[in-house]
Amino acid sequence: MSTVIRVLLIDDHPAILAGLRAIFGQATDVEIVGEATTLAEAEALLESARPDALVLDYELGEDAGTGLLMALAEDETRPAILLLSAHDNPAYLHEAHRLGAVGYFLKALALDVVLEGVRQAARGQTVWTLEQLARIRAWEEQVKFGWDALTGRERDVLRALAQGKSNREISAELHITERTVEFHVGNILGKLGVGSRSQVAVWVRDADLGRFTL
Repeated sequence: MSTVIRVLLIDDHPAILAGLRAIFGQATDVEIVGEATTLAEAEALLESARPDALVLDYELGEDAGTGLLMALAEDETRPAILLLSAHDNPAYLHEAHRLGAVGYFLKALALDVVLEGVRQAARGQTVWTLEQLARIRAWEEQVKFGWDALTGRERDVLRALAQGKSNREISAELHITERTVEFHVGNILGKLGVGSRSQVAVWVRDADLGRFTL
């Protein structure tokens, strides 16, 4: 990275953008090379602005900021990406870390910590805190515990639930009665510690169950 850190700010909240602009604008070692409020704007600016670091909102309206992380996953020259989020949730931490973000900051914190995070990233230092990494490990262990607790048939039903299928559709697909489906769904809810079918779908999405060949 160059001596002056080139930063692209990406957030759809005017107040957050203004706060970042004010803090980063005072730093003599940082240059704001662009601002974006959507993923499309960010992708267009990436090529022209050539930033060293992105400060990226986890959620951009209907878009997920992590979509940009996924798009850049195979790019070895991609800039350091630091996520801003309103969610203090280990599932979100896990996803950000898995997709290669170099740091994760809560919007409730003072935004000057984000500036220091950009500086750390520019120096090649880790921005993730030990507490965040511990929460990520605990989340992974919790997911594995839930997955291991499911029977083979419950995993079949879980896969169908994650696809939004009804009990009748699951019954026809697995050649079991709807009453048996209901029994399995109840077991799944209990073992995963969730309260509804929609929460099961969220659990599957957040858990990155591809690791377990869902």
